[in-house]
Amino acid sequence: MKNCWAKSLGDCKGPITKEHPISRTVIPGKVRVQGFSWCKNQPKEVGISSLASHMLCKKHNNDLSDFDNEIGHFVDEIENLSKRLNDFKTHGYRISTPVKHEIDGLKLEKWFCKTLIDIAYYKKEDAKIEFEKILPVLFGNFNFREPLGLHFATTIGQNISTKRIYDVLPILNMRNDGVAELAGGFFIIRGFRFILLFPSSKSDIFVNGRLNITKKRGLDKSWNGLQLKWHHKKLDWEVDRSGMRYLTDRIEFHW
Repeated sequence: MKNCWAKSLGDCKGPITKEHPISRTVIPGKVRVQGFSWCKNQPKEVGISSLASHMLCKKHNNDLSDFDNEIGHFVDEIENLSKRLNDFKTHGYRISTPVKHEIDGLKLEKWFCKTLIDIAYYKKEDAKIEFEKILPVLFGNFNFREPLGLHFATTIGQNISTKRIYDVLPILNMRNDGVAELAGGFFIIRGFRFILLFPSSKSDIFVNGRLNITKKRGLDKSWNGLQLKWHHKKLDWEVDRSGMRYLTDRIEFHW
């Protein structure tokens, strides 16, 4: 890749630099990717270093670095939360109010956007990307409007594992003219499930706010029926101990 994928903005500066599609702040080891032309039928586990490719000019690469910091902050908060829960289950302690973990939702959303594009460009994916509608969100002051952008995929009573699981699966739509377009992606980050929706000609992955992915290749049944929560504002974390349930932590997302 010799060109910056944000070149249509017309303000590229500096040489084309190496970009890691998945930030080192999130995944120090490997990630499983499936659905692109180079991993269509079977997931491929690839090292974070091998995913690096020259795809952004120095200016645009630097402009996106703040989003890498935010996903790193999110993962750190999940790590701290997990340690606290383990300590509580083992030793117990008095809880007066839940611990709050604050996340910048818009920066988190932009990290998902740039990461999905980076992975598509890693092997020069032929899928069409609506850059004219996405770049103003990534590099400007525009925001996605519902249902576009970041959704949490959850259900009441869902047990979210904080294990180091990292999966990425693109949503590719086939247009009437035979061109595939990148319409979004499914992500698992530290056990949390996210769906990112890009501007595209169609989006039929959910009906009445619930996932409709029975025939979606590459997704296990645990995704089916999950409810989409667009720009979700908070996640409450409860734990059982001695027959009692305690609200220990609250993750707040600011949009």
